[in-house]
Amino acid sequence: MKGRCQTPECWRNVTFNTQDWVARGYGEASIHELTRTYRCGRIGCRLHFDEFYGGGLPLQTYVGGPETAVIACEGCKRVASLSVEKLLKRLPRTGAGDGDTGCNSFARSIKSPCRHYGATRWSSEIRSLPYDARQSSPTGR
Repeated sequence: MKGRCQTPECWRNVTFNTQDWVARGYGEASIHELTRTYRCGRIGCRLHFDEFYGGGLPLQTYVGGPETAVIACEGCKRVASLSVEKLLKRLPRTGAGDGDTGCNSFARSIKSPCRHYGATRWSSEIRSLPYDARQSSPTGR
């Protein structure tokens, strides 16, 4: 995420790296709290972050939170949920993405077909639901 101060006397450019903040132990802090740390301290600092993400917020921003990754087969309508942490462990193993993969686009990166429907027609979303360990992965793994 890129930030830029818009006061006439200051044109600072800042890059906000969510992976770095998670590695430092701030995975449970909100992005709003963390972006405030980049302000210059001047009265009237107008540091603004462009928070547009075409594919949604990076999955790594949900680490440590109550959100659950929900994956559904658009063919047979079967639904599976797993914790965001488990999803982030699986995506690199399969070559389907990493922590920077958008929360609205990780279904497009699933390459294996549904074991019931036989096609790769996945939809996905991040929900604020408790993780239900009794549900299995839609890929059967």
